[in-house]
Amino acid sequence: MSARAMSQRVYRLLFVGVAVYFGLFVLAQVTRNSLVYLAGEAVFGLIALGLGTVLFRQADRRTSVMLAAAVALLLGGASQFAYLTLSAASASGAADLFELAALCSQLASVGVFVGVGLYIYVVWVANDGSGGVAGR
Repeated sequence: MSARAMSQRVYRLLFVGVAVYFGLFVLAQVTRNSLVYLAGEAVFGLIALGLGTVLFRQADRRTSVMLAAAVALLLGGASQFAYLTLSAASASGAADLFELAALCSQLASVGVFVGVGLYIYVVWVANDGSGGVAGR
């Protein structure tokens, strides 16, 4: 499979992941089902890790905005899974982990927000007009 075909396939999977996440988010809000909520949170982490990995592979290995976006998304995705793990542990009796779980949740949100913001900057602002990313 060519690199371009693989890239298109990965982006389609990421798009489907985002659609599934929002579907699970809405369903969790409507039904108040905690299992659906946790599934949505896991999909959120997978999307962040997936997009971070794609951007990391595309970024040139020197300091760049795309590399910063990739790192932020990867940290956000890892923090999301740390949140899920710690919140499960705190629900099973380890109450002292509750605050750490909340911190991980906030770090995940900030990491993903920063990563997506930097990615938007790379795609829309730093674009040199040739259809590619500036400086690449």
